[in-house]
Parts: sequence; C-alpha cells; structure tokens
Amino acid sequence: MARILAIPLGGKGRPGGEPRSEIDRVIVEVKEGLPFKAFENIQKLLNLDTYTMARMLDISKRTIDRRKSGKQRFAPGESDRLARLGRIIALAEDVLEDRENAIEWLHDPNPALSWERPLNLLDTELGTKKVEDVLMRIEHGIYG
Repeated sequence: MARILAIPLGGKGRPGGEPRSEIDRVIVEVKEGLPFKAFENIQKLLNLDTYTMARMLDISKRTIDRRKSGKQRFAPGESDRLARLGRIIALAEDVLEDRENAIEWLHDPNPALSWERPLNLLDTELGTKKVEDVLMRIEHGIYG
C-alpha cells in the first residue's frame, strides 16, 4: 500500500498525543491549515514556478504571497488541494519505485491520459482520480 504523503508538510505535533496513523496526521494538519513550507516542499519537488502551482491549487498569486509572508497558514480547502498533490507524488514514487522517475512521469505526456501530462490533471479531484487509476494499473501490471 502506498504511503499517503512522501513529502513533509511542515505541520507541528498535536497536543495530547500523536494521531494514530499517517492519514490521521494529514487530516489534522489539513484542518489546521498547512504552513507555507508545505507549498515550498511540493513546488521544489515538482520544479514548478509559483504561478503554475497557484493555478494547480486554485489559489491567487496574492494569496500565495500572503501565505509566504508567514502571517497566515493555508485555509483547509487550500491545504486539502496541496495535500492531494503530495499524495499523488507519494503514490507515483511508490509505484515507480523512484522519486526522479515519479516526477518525470508526472511531467511527461501520457497515452493513457489522452497524451495529457498527469500534472495538468491534478487541479481537479476527477483529474486526480484518472491519474490514480493509471498509477494503479501500472502497479498491477495492466497499463496500456
């Protein structure tokens, strides 16, 4: 089973004990709002400019700039979309067994996705589901 998240989200521990599982930890962090460090970590992994990341997350550039200033954490909806990107990176890394291969796969046009780049589909939940489906087919040897 794939790890939920391959990148550190930059959240802090929860008072009263740690969440029971990785998914529980991510849920808590998303609800509390992720720090800008999570954005930076994913942006660096994917080698994307701020404008492209903002578009993928449906967040304005001005909002990104405010989050960067450290005055505000990402809102829960924004954090959820950011965690979704991290989850797909983790899944691709697990399936392809290498981070570099996973990032390259996310950037390359894919015939199973009508020659779309998987990254181009990650701005919606339905597009993300299509990317997950292709990764699961690869994992189970039924790609193509």
